[in-house]
Amino acid sequence: MSSRLGVSLVFMVIATAGQAQTAAATPARMTDLRAIDIRPGVNMIDNFTPDGRNAMIVSGFRAYITADGAHNDYLVLTRTADGDTPWTVVTVGRAASSDAGDLEFLSDYPHTGEDQVKSIRFARARLNGAPATLLIEATRAFQLPIPSASRVKIEIYDLEKDKDIGSDVFVQIQTQTTEACYSNADLALAKTLGLALPPGYEGPKDAAACGAFR
Repeated sequence: MSSRLGVSLVFMVIATAGQAQTAAATPARMTDLRAIDIRPGVNMIDNFTPDGRNAMIVSGFRAYITADGAHNDYLVLTRTADGDTPWTVVTVGRAASSDAGDLEFLSDYPHTGEDQVKSIRFARARLNGAPATLLIEATRAFQLPIPSASRVKIEIYDLEKDKDIGSDVFVQIQTQTTEACYSNADLALAKTLGLALPPGYEGPKDAAACGAFR
């Protein structure tokens, strides 16, 4: 599947202002969704931000005695265009303002890889025609056994400027749950959003009946 799929998705922007989330009046149109593939280690990404600044994404594997506890951690760093400031952590939150509950690290849950439970993906797109950088999380709501097909919660975050301190923050703009059931979170993103499967993907190719074991 090409990473330059011309996928068009209309969704409601989620507005937050220190209160419960409510759907914004004007839907945002997401087009030209293209995956940013991340390798283990340090990834230097040119023109990562919509205004053309570079980023560093560090990815490391957290080993565990079983597949149930193993995962990959991700840390995203950006800096000013002139490079005068140090690398700054990009946080993940519900609004474009600092909050003590904002996340600094992201973690996936690959399990065996073929039955990916939670996926962390980065992508470029256009929102209402404007360039955007996205963080996309997909999490399977599985019931044991883990490979059994389940619906998938998809959360999309847009890279914005923190209005309080000026650093970058991924702000949640949309969340949805798939109608179809999948045994792999990355497959759900491919089928639902048209996001290219990651390099080396070895999971199932199609959705399955909910609860079906592969």
